[in-house]
Amino acid sequence: MLNLPESFETERLVIRKLRHEDAPAIYEGYASIHESTRFVSWPTHRSVEDTHNFLTIKEDEWNQGKDYAYAVTLKATGSLIGGLGAINEQGKVAIGYILNPAFERNGYATEAVKKLVVLLSNIPEVWRIWALCDIDNIGSCKVLEKVGFKREAVLHRWYRFVNQENAIKDCVFYLFPRP
Repeated sequence: MLNLPESFETERLVIRKLRHEDAPAIYEGYASIHESTRFVSWPTHRSVEDTHNFLTIKEDEWNQGKDYAYAVTLKATGSLIGGLGAINEQGKVAIGYILNPAFERNGYATEAVKKLVVLLSNIPEVWRIWALCDIDNIGSCKVLEKVGFKREAVLHRWYRFVNQENAIKDCVFYLFPRP
């Protein structure tokens, strides 16, 4: 188990543990939108029920200390605009994020990831922070590089993306440098 808080803030965001009442906002905001989900590991949701099932899994994984899934909300309005997560593999932590397309290119992902990386960096049990991106996901690569992640390698034919007709894609492997 990582000592991550259930909520934290940045200048413009409140980032908090996902909850079941978030299902409609998640479904409508990004989980049902193919363009938003084409680079994620989980299938595009076809109903709010899919989103509720997803949230049940995320709650169980949080309680097991495996996956810390957060809602990204605007501080000014409380609107849910995306998701952020940290998957713990015995101190080797992968991060991921997704935004409602209406809120992309405003620096929100960079702001959220930067704060999460600071929190993870201060946990002694975390010895590696990493991320994997489809090589065609230019926006996500830029976010990681702005936060300070270093491109470690291009992994050829590395991951099968369920929302790209199970295409096997090249991926960029990023590491966050640790002192």
